[in-house]
Amino acid sequence: MIYLASWVVGMGIFSLVFRRTMLGVLVGLQLIMLGSSMIFVLGGFLSGQAPDSNVIGIFIVLSGLAQFVAGGVLAIRQYYLRRQIDVKDLRFLKH
Repeated sequence: MIYLASWVVGMGIFSLVFRRTMLGVLVGLQLIMLGSSMIFVLGGFLSGQAPDSNVIGIFIVLSGLAQFVAGGVLAIRQYYLRRQIDVKDLRFLKH
């Protein structure tokens, strides 16, 4: 299970580094948050404190969902303004 969580975090980091679109970056962040919540739940299960780690995992997943919604709104706004979704053009959203 720890290998699966590490693989998910690694794929998230790969997506953050090599994706140029806003949605690719958002998916990478979601993968990193999912992998970290898997590690928290697994650590709590192995230490015998499963309810505590499950609550932390739920908070991580919910904060990731809020981050994904906010990023999706930014991506839709950028597409509306520029007709493309590229990470390097996010500085134009200041105005």
